[in-house]
Amino acid sequence: MVEPTARERAEKYTPYLLALLNAPPRDKALGVDVSGFMEKVITDAEAAVHAQYAWNPDMDAAPRDGTDIEIYSTTHGVCQAFFAAGEWSEETPDCPREYSGDTWVCCDDAFQIAVYLNPEGIPDDHEGVTHWRPITAPETTDA
Repeated sequence: MVEPTARERAEKYTPYLLALLNAPPRDKALGVDVSGFMEKVITDAEAAVHAQYAWNPDMDAAPRDGTDIEIYSTTHGVCQAFFAAGEWSEETPDCPREYSGDTWVCCDDAFQIAVYLNPEGIPDDHEGVTHWRPITAPETTDA
């Protein structure tokens, strides 16, 4: 049997825990002591959220579909970026076709960081970009 993830356990039991927390004292007295269980579910849920937004040192795992992510660069620090695949330019009478390589397009195209490919066409040098993570959802406040 496959063990459920922390997020799956948290999603499954949250409605029950909220019902217990909001129950009248009389109903709580009839229930089972779930304080240790609730602490475990909350801890697991927090760990799942933290893991989802933690820095990932595997640049090969970063999305290459144009999704905005945060990257850490040794020269630029933390910035928002997306991956842009290289492309060939059109040949003109004045200029032969040229290849513009893969890049991380950073800070709404304020600058770009080159990605170098090995002979097999796989990125092997991200020019100082060492980590990435998904962009965290903006915090909201209740009005």
